[in-house]
Formats: sequence, C-alpha cells, structure tokens
Amino acid sequence: MKIAIHDVRVVDPFQSLDQVQDLLIEDGLFVERLSGPADKEISGQTLLAFPGFIDVHTHLRDPGQTYKEDIVSGTKAASKGGFVLVCAMPNTTPICDQPEIVRYMIEKAEGEGFAQVLPIAAATMGEKGQSLSSYAELKAAGAGGVTDDGRPIANADILLQCLQEASKYQLPVIDHPEDSDLARGKAMNAGPVAEALGLKGMPRAAESICVARDILLAMEYNLPIHLCHLSCKESVDLLRWAKQQGAPVTADTCPHYFLLTEEAVKSQGANAKMYPPLRREEDRSAILDAVKEGTIEMISTDHAPHSQEEKGSDIALAKNGIVGLEHAFALSYDCLYLQEGLDLSALVARFTQAPAELLSLGDRSLRLGNPANLCLFDPHKSEIIDPDTFASKARNTPFAGRTTTGSIAYTFWKGKITYERTSTHD
Repeated sequence: MKIAIHDVRVVDPFQSLDQVQDLLIEDGLFVERLSGPADKEISGQTLLAFPGFIDVHTHLRDPGQTYKEDIVSGTKAASKGGFVLVCAMPNTTPICDQPEIVRYMIEKAEGEGFAQVLPIAAATMGEKGQSLSSYAELKAAGAGGVTDDGRPIANADILLQCLQEASKYQLPVIDHPEDSDLARGKAMNAGPVAEALGLKGMPRAAESICVARDILLAMEYNLPIHLCHLSCKESVDLLRWAKQQGAPVTADTCPHYFLLTEEAVKSQGANAKMYPPLRREEDRSAILDAVKEGTIEMISTDHAPHSQEEKGSDIALAKNGIVGLEHAFALSYDCLYLQEGLDLSALVARFTQAPAELLSLGDRSLRLGNPANLCLFDPHKSEIIDPDTFASKARNTPFAGRTTTGSIAYTFWKGKITYERTSTHD
C-alpha cells in the first residue's frame, strides 16, 4: 500500500528532528518518492507525527488468562494508543519461562495482532525466585529481556546470578522492586487515607528498600538493571544519587504515578488499586520531577487488565492494576507538555528512544528506508476517556470521564494502518 502524509510536523527524537514535511510510505517502508499514485492521502497540517511508541511493561494475559485480555485485544488497545511494540510480562498461565511460549506470543502477534509483541521472559523458573530460566534458549526464541514482574526476586544472590547470566546474552533485567514481607496483604499506601478506609497500608519502604539493594548490586558488579514502575520519593532520591555515581541503572514509571495520589482510592475504589500503590502528593511530585529531568527515562503503562468481577467492590480483595495503553500518551501530553512545559521531543523520547535503547532495538526513527512504524497525534481533538469504547477487554481505569486535550488519529505498524480514529472516537 502506498500512503502519503502531507505537511505534517515530524517530531523524531532519534534524529533530533522537529520540522514540517511529507512522509511517504510504500511496501512498509519510508521512501523518498512513491512509485505511483498514493492509495491513501492524509493531510497532516493539524497533526503531529511521532515514531511509534514502545511500552516496556504490558500485561497481555495470553496464554491462559484470555478472559481478561489476549494478544489480539491487547495489541488493538496498544495501537489505539499509538504503540507499535509492547513488552509482554511473563506472569501468564503457564508462566513464560519456556521458548515455545515466547514463540507463541511473537507468532500470534505477527499473524493476528495490531502491534509487535516482545515477550519479556521469566527471570527464574516459574517466577519462584529459586533457579534461573534458560536465558540462551529464551533469547534464541526471541525474548527481549527477563523479569519476574508481579513478584520481586527476593534473594539477592539469585538476582546477582540473573544479572550475570543475562549480561552474557544482552538481555535487560527488569526488576519489580518490592519487599514481599512488607507488601503482602496490603491494599494501598500506608497512611491516614488507608486508616480512614479501614485498609492495610503498604509502606513506601517496601519499594525503596529493594531499589537501594538493586542499585548497590548494579554498582558493585557494574551490571545494568532496570527498575520498573517507580512510585515514591525515596526511590527517586536513590535513583538520582545512583545516576550521579554513574551506576548502570535505568527506570520507568507510569502516568498514574505522576497524575494521581492515594486520594483517588476514596472516589475510584478498586479501580485505583495497583502495585505499587498510589502514594502521597510528595511522591507524585517527586515522580513528576524525575520524569521531567530524565532521572526516570521511560514512561510505561503497566497495562493490567482484569475482569469486572476481579475488581469487584471490595478493595481489600480486588486484583491490582489498571489498563493504560489507550491513553498513556494523551494523559502524559496534557500533564508533562501542556502543563509542565517538558520539551515535546523529550516527552516523545520517553515513549520511544529510551525504551529502544533499553531493549537494544536500534534505530526506530522515521528515517528513509526504515520500517514505517509511527503514529499521528491530533493535539486539537479532545477525547473523553470512556471505558465502553475501549479496545481492551478490560474496563478497570481510574481515569473514566477525564477529557484529554488530544488523541491518536492514526497508528501505522510496518506501513499498515492498525488504528484510524473514526467518528465513534471523535
């Protein structure tokens, strides 16, 4: 298919590019000129063109939990949010610790999906934290990294073995920093809000203790580690110090951690329950500052779909997590660019360049000859977040009813239109 996008503002952090130009696509690639008339022409005068987004932290629930989400519905939700690649966490059923499960995810996405799926395999067998998975086999099958996300690697010696083995195969290690003993059975952040709601609260130290441990291991052995979904001030302080020391540590956070506080649990109930939990205002502010300054380089979604029954009405018993793929960028654009003044290219880099570097994906720019993986964002078309319109199977979000200033107009994966906003989304 030949596609011409005319007079669009291209913001491409890979090339340090911000200019108005045409983008031409043929045979799935960016080309200098089309071989014939375009099959589709798009006026880009009111749009912004970005490299396709990469989510380093997505739960697709496939295989085994497909009543919540599957690779088709999950990648469709991803495409609606401008994502062309999502990293699928391994806490599926069975756990993704075998090469055949890695291959299943990749092949299903290639055959039926709306975005690329890069499986992040289990760091330890069964995510039990006892013995390492076969990193050589997982890498050969196409795994993009290792993690026991959903569970921390509690034993520091096992984590060290994981870092050492993963480095042999250039697999990033993504750790879920949480002290299980401090976190177990806790429904939200510890403090007055939890007490008022009659809920057991998780202290911030449950996260920051493990952040400190992970940083010190990375520094001691000069082995890289990535810390996922950071949520609290102490974690930011530790990370900032580590970077000043030159430690090989990277991190991501999610829009809900710089947009919401624990107060959201009062009004949103279980739809505002997640691990790590929403914290206090000082934590939200610290996370926001860290993203703005680049101490936290990446914004992920931690897209965590659940059925309505699993969320239920009892916060203490409800599953953790919210869906995030469809509106992560629009929410971040409103907060970080429009309100906080973060440079637009820097914002886009949090969703593109930094994840690509972590995953060693190479050049994902809009350069001539590259695969046409991009999204077109309409900064003038507001959208009300309505769970009834979600492409995801799940509806668990604390952002229902919020209006975003802009919205994704098109997403292209390998030159194919995988999402096009229609009147039903206007």
